[in-house]
Amino acid sequence: MHPLFWISGPPAAGKSTLCQALIATYDRGVGIPIDDIREWVVSGQAGPVPWTDETERQYRLGEEAACEVARIYHEAGFAVSIDACRNPKRIDEVLASRLPKSK
Repeated sequence: MHPLFWISGPPAAGKSTLCQALIATYDRGVGIPIDDIREWVVSGQAGPVPWTDETERQYRLGEEAACEVARIYHEAGFAVSIDACRNPKRIDEVLASRLPKSK
């Protein structure tokens, strides 16, 4: 089974560049930037400044959507990278609730 990576860090730290370079080393790989998923919101998008309850909700929706897309590709035999700017505690919560346990 190919790996699934979640890369997180502050804005402009190189997460997207790292994810793309990492996933390109596999014969089948897909990169999922959560910021791109958040851009799917056409109207009513809540930005990070100021951080509001709606911002938190939309970030969580983006993370959950990324996990579902990652699961589908991973189960189909792809290596997957997800990149996001989020705190480690939240990442642990998402991973525990949305992605398959390692075997």
